[in-house]
Amino acid sequence: MCSKSILTQLPAFPFLVTVNSVNKASEMWSNGLLSNYRYLLLLNHFGGRCFSDLGQYPIFPWVISPDLETIRDLSLPMGQLDKERAEHYDSTYENSHKYFYGCHYSQPNSVSWLLIRLPPFIYFQWDLNNGWDNSQRLFVSINDAYVSASKSNNMDLKELIPAIYTVPEIFTNSSHLVFSSSKIENISLPDWADRSPHYYVKVMTKALQSTDKLNEWIDLIFGYKQTGEFAVQNKNLFLPTSY
Repeated sequence: MCSKSILTQLPAFPFLVTVNSVNKASEMWSNGLLSNYRYLLLLNHFGGRCFSDLGQYPIFPWVISPDLETIRDLSLPMGQLDKERAEHYDSTYENSHKYFYGCHYSQPNSVSWLLIRLPPFIYFQWDLNNGWDNSQRLFVSINDAYVSASKSNNMDLKELIPAIYTVPEIFTNSSHLVFSSSKIENISLPDWADRSPHYYVKVMTKALQSTDKLNEWIDLIFGYKQTGEFAVQNKNLFLPTSY
């Protein structure tokens, strides 16, 4: 009974047990002993983020646009990727003197939005909206999600979650949910993916694992550019109540 109880409490990723400090994780990553994916999981773990808390859910970056045409500048927050939208946020800071963005890159509703086709996240979305949200606001296209977060929607700065790089099932209606239209049952993927979530995830994971600029994004999310003068210089300040 005792050993079974202990086993059920162990994290799903063994290296979260064997790597016992952020300094050790950074050393291993620098020496090529940890992949980008595993290093990010460890940084989320040591940063207090976990899969059981939607308010502090593990966060991963967009590293490339879903159509593979744009490599994301990982030194910039999502709100600075589009010059025209960045001007809007500059105005926000000039007026508030406290923050550039009136929303955050990681929110509970963003997690359940991305995972809406999988339980238990289905129920979180239903509880939030008293049923299905308006079909125009559901997660139906990965390209549209990127455009919204990087360019077109001033109230959308969402980064990604680990499942985008590991769980192809989030893109399909495997739970046989009844939507208002059959066209939105499954997530629309770029043409190059040939309607294969597994292939899409494989290519996205390769992009994540191969980027050599991940340290720049880490500085924004987990490092010295989170607060203070460096945050101001890098336009990385969010609504105070979101911290």
